[in-house]
Parts: sequence; structure tokens; C-alpha cells
Amino acid sequence: MQRHASGESASFFRRDGDRRLCLYREETQRAIRDHIMEGDILPLDVGAAGHVLASAPEGAPAECPSPVISRGERDAETAAIAIPVYDMGGLVGALALSGPCARFDEERTNEMAALLVEQAQALSARLGCRMHLERGEN
Repeated sequence: MQRHASGESASFFRRDGDRRLCLYREETQRAIRDHIMEGDILPLDVGAAGHVLASAPEGAPAECPSPVISRGERDAETAAIAIPVYDMGGLVGALALSGPCARFDEERTNEMAALLVEQAQALSARLGCRMHLERGEN
């Protein structure tokens, strides 16, 4: 995950019925952060990872989807950015970076989005799904 490169907490969620389950979590080294733990169950209707899991296409895509951003949805002071991860059969889960809204301005969010796209492509490739960037890059 990209916790060290982004400076924010990194999580991986899987869909669990009408909810999402945090399978993996790496906390930021910063004192102010959102608090989610491995094993936490959260709703699908709020938060970037929830939106990704609720709306991602079933099959494996040819192009890498764009990250989803949420600000103040699940918690008024928390922002997140997430992207789906696929294997050959379809959606595996959502990779997310999260932290205080104050650290998720437009410039930083764009930087984190680029990191997530890169990481989602790498994870998906390891699982047998090869995606291309929407703008035609490999």
C-alpha cells in the first residue's frame, strides 16, 4: 500500500453483503488520523471505499477506473479516496487512503489519486487482471 508515499492511512475493504469489511489497515505515522481497525464493518452508502464497492462493475475492466473521493460523509472531519482492485473474475475489493479533511485539498487529492491508480493496477496485475489507464497509457 502507499501509506508511506501518501502520508495517510491505507486500507483494503471487501464487500460483505450490504456492508464493507476492513481486511487490512496501515495507520499513518501522524498523530491526527481517522480510526478504523482491521475487522471493522462499515456501511456501503457512505465513504469512498463504500461507493467503490457498491458501484464497481462486476467483471474485470479493460481500463483502470477513476478513484472515488469522499469528504465528510462517514465522519464530518474525515476524507477518503478509493479505487477498485480486480482479479480475472472481477471485483476483489477497494484500496483506500483516508485522513482528516484538512489534508485532502485538491492538490494532495490529485497526488494521492495517482498513487492509488498505480497501486490498483499493480495489485490487479498480481491477481491476473491487466488494466490500462483511461487516457491510453500502459
